[in-house]
Amino acid sequence: MREIDNVYARARRVAELALDEDTYAHSVRVASIVWGEGLSIPGLVALLHDVVEDSAWTLGDLERLGEFDEVVLDAVDLLTRRPPYDYDSYIDRICDSEDEIAIRVKLADIQDHLEFGDCGATLRSRYEKAREKLNRAMAFLHSN
Repeated sequence: MREIDNVYARARRVAELALDEDTYAHSVRVASIVWGEGLSIPGLVALLHDVVEDSAWTLGDLERLGEFDEVVLDAVDLLTRRPPYDYDSYIDRICDSEDEIAIRVKLADIQDHLEFGDCGATLRSRYEKAREKLNRAMAFLHSN
């Protein structure tokens, strides 16, 4: 447990340094949604899920730290939206990946945006549509 505590502390510190205050608070809330039974890989991914997309940090920077294993880095990579992906294509890419960690974290991310975000009708509709797709993808994973 001591090792996971150290990795968690490092992930939290990276997120704190890389993200603005609001985005960092969002990442902590997303992590708390996916934790449930304590520290976990999805919680680490949740802390880091916006670092590459919303800061100057790269996936290579996270990799060079040597703190996060491939499962964490792969999920963070999937959760990083970059060109040429529009939002729908980005959600499809996460669903098609069959990466349960990335799907769980994205569902928690959307939950947090819907509960705490200042989103109008258009964004709310986009998030709800994405949540439906992600829930179908998770159900498919659990049916096999």
